[in-house]
Amino acid sequence: MSENRFVWSSASLGALLEEWQENVTGFRGVRKNSHIYKEIAENHKEYGPTAKEIKNKIHNMTKKYRSELTKMGSSGGSPSRWEHFQAVQYILQGEKKIERSPIESTDFSTMTDVFSDESQIPAPSTCSRKRRSDQLNELLEVEKKKLAVMERM
Repeated sequence: MSENRFVWSSASLGALLEEWQENVTGFRGVRKNSHIYKEIAENHKEYGPTAKEIKNKIHNMTKKYRSELTKMGSSGGSPSRWEHFQAVQYILQGEKKIERSPIESTDFSTMTDVFSDESQIPAPSTCSRKRRSDQLNELLEVEKKKLAVMERM
């Protein structure tokens, strides 16, 4: 019993990404998601994927996104070259996505004496979630200090 596999075109994938974005809160709910996959399949009749193929594609793209994040490392590393990385990141992280702050584009070369102590900035590591959370809080404190210094100038 050989079943033909659906081949995702850029148009069908773009439409799937839009539907995924629209239904992301439903996927995060307590109910099972099969009804959402069926609804998306119904909306994609012109392309032809089944609900199962849609489920698999979303699963695979989520897995690929997480793999790319791991490759980037905790320091951000080099940006992902996967063409759908930003779209999937927007879907999965939504408003939680950390944008570059305006302070990151500021020239701090004149303030080297204020922040010469490198111990203020935590080094990236592969430690527990609690430790990462502590490091993030420390980093946020450093950013707040930078902002306060900028406001005084």
